[in-house]
Amino acid sequence: MTSSPATNATAVPFDPTSAIAPDRKRTLIIGAGIVGSSLAAILSASPNQQVVLVDRSVRGLPGSTGHAPGYVGQYNELPVLTELARRSVTKYRSIKDGFDVVGGLEVASSPAGLEGLKNRAGKARDAGLQAEVLSKTALVEKAPIFIKRTGIEGGLFFANDGTANAQHIARYQQDIARSQRALLLDADVVSIGSNSVRLSDERELVADKIVLCTGIWTRTLLQQLPILPVAHPYIYTAERAQRPGKTPFVRYPEHHVYVRDHGVKDGLGSYAHDPIHVASSALTSSAYGSWESSFESVLSTALQLLPEETATEFSVNPNQVGKERAFNGLFSVTPDGKPLLGRVRGQETVYVASAIWVTHAAGCAQLLADVLLDQLKEDDKWMVEELDVNRFDGQEWSQLEEKALSTYNDIYNKGSH
Repeated sequence: MTSSPATNATAVPFDPTSAIAPDRKRTLIIGAGIVGSSLAAILSASPNQQVVLVDRSVRGLPGSTGHAPGYVGQYNELPVLTELARRSVTKYRSIKDGFDVVGGLEVASSPAGLEGLKNRAGKARDAGLQAEVLSKTALVEKAPIFIKRTGIEGGLFFANDGTANAQHIARYQQDIARSQRALLLDADVVSIGSNSVRLSDERELVADKIVLCTGIWTRTLLQQLPILPVAHPYIYTAERAQRPGKTPFVRYPEHHVYVRDHGVKDGLGSYAHDPIHVASSALTSSAYGSWESSFESVLSTALQLLPEETATEFSVNPNQVGKERAFNGLFSVTPDGKPLLGRVRGQETVYVASAIWVTHAAGCAQLLADVLLDQLKEDDKWMVEELDVNRFDGQEWSQLEEKALSTYNDIYNKGSH
């Protein structure tokens, strides 16, 4: 679908500041990233729904969706995340140019690492996913640009994993929502009430239900939720000619490093550093944080895993190559590594869908839409219970913060079982 500018308040299908007609239900979604935009597309298909999707820049995607590198590995030690990933991939594959099935590789650097991947392969197959343990030779043959022939023991290949174009998917879903008479509104939300939100220009938008798909900014509107923004370094090479064929994305689980071919450039990220919590007061209008000098040694170490001819194409210093090629991309973590989803206790009209990766975004959006529309299937109730936004109520904040930060270095929940 062709992209078009966000609708503004002077040309709208309805007035979001007006009273709601008796035969309509108005849902106001705050946050137009991949989750919020997907939810808007689903809800606006319902004939009695008036949907408002509001963000400081709907098309600009200032949140984590805007910098998401798009790696989608479907298997997770947490069954709820595996199921949500599977559903999300099904949705992304239905969107033209939304998902590329390149496959995913995980590399073992030690005998113990290889045994861990063999165990992981068995669990993935038990979950109904295709997973194949590879020899060193077979592993290198699949991604010679990202894997050295030395220092490895073998690996694991997920043939049906791939890369999602999160920015394209979000804008596509926005276009669907707009075509179904949803209102897409560029505005800053500064506070929420029981049936309204207040904007920075003092306007008040009224709604029957309010949904926060606000990622790293969630606690600026709902302070009681244990969602912590964290810093994360990612680097790109300069643009180059596109390679023939498809190269799987590659993860080095023992080193907390991942790398992929982005088409006309390569990208690499690392979790191999102490987690850095970014306070709400330090957040800006985008999900890009200040560069940490410590990232440079972390990334230099990560690059040693790659063949020299690939590694030398990267720079770890944004002062040399610019912030477009070396940046701190903020995202959210929770105490148990799972999203927060559902109605907020004590606020009957307020819902949350936050701390959600691209990997699980479409599945989470559909799950919450089913809750909002009273269409939740019996077989899906277990997922809603596991993701319940209120599951940490009453727990000590300092302990929750410590647990949340600890998930940063175990981002794929390998230590959960």
